[in-house]
Amino acid sequence: MWDYAKMSNNTFRYLSSEQYLEEAIANIEKCLGQPLMMKKIPTPTLTDFHPKLDQSPLLNGKDHEHYQSLIGILRWLVALGRIDIQFATTHMAQYAASPRRNQLHQVYRIFGYLKTNP
Repeated sequence: MWDYAKMSNNTFRYLSSEQYLEEAIANIEKCLGQPLMMKKIPTPTLTDFHPKLDQSPLLNGKDHEHYQSLIGILRWLVALGRIDIQFATTHMAQYAASPRRNQLHQVYRIFGYLKTNP
């Protein structure tokens, strides 16, 4: 997982955004027990989805923690340079205190977008 670079007498360990994303998607797919979307996804979130108006059921404790973990991963990906998901990540992070089922599906869609647009 880690790559190594040598500069003068020092060796540095680093993780690229591509490696971080591959690991994250592999872990998510393992957790879901199925692969994320395989068709090309043009946008990180659906244009007609409004999380503020979502009335789907609230997530239970375990799924709530999973949602927050996914948001954390997305924030790291933004910090590593994936600015194309910054708006979607920030928008979905607003609901991390009490996320709903459809909001979780939108977060999975962001990862599907990243998988099909590495």
